[in-house]
Amino acid sequence: MQFDDTYSMIDEINDTVEKHIRDNFDRISTSKCGLDVRAGTVYINDSFIAVHKDNCNRLNYYGGFEYCNQDYVTTVGDYVFFSSDDDRVMQCIDDYNTANADEID
Repeated sequence: MQFDDTYSMIDEINDTVEKHIRDNFDRISTSKCGLDVRAGTVYINDSFIAVHKDNCNRLNYYGGFEYCNQDYVTTVGDYVFFSSDDDRVMQCIDDYNTANADEID
């Protein structure tokens, strides 16, 4: 893939990441995955929790994600992805899936 300039590359990466999130993640309040509502809104699926970089400080502070192992945190474009390989993240995903299963039943 060729880009005219660095800004075009950044825009293309962000567009790709945002499309992937729209297609593969649920947008939820952090209270739905067992976190303080003040942590804001996250995107969640079975393997990751993602947050826009502008909201990452809230998730770190109110959600305790500052304690996540940095080996399992990846920034791509404007989004930060927390892998379920970290225990804190996996617990949130499990809490969300359990709550969703209860709503379906």
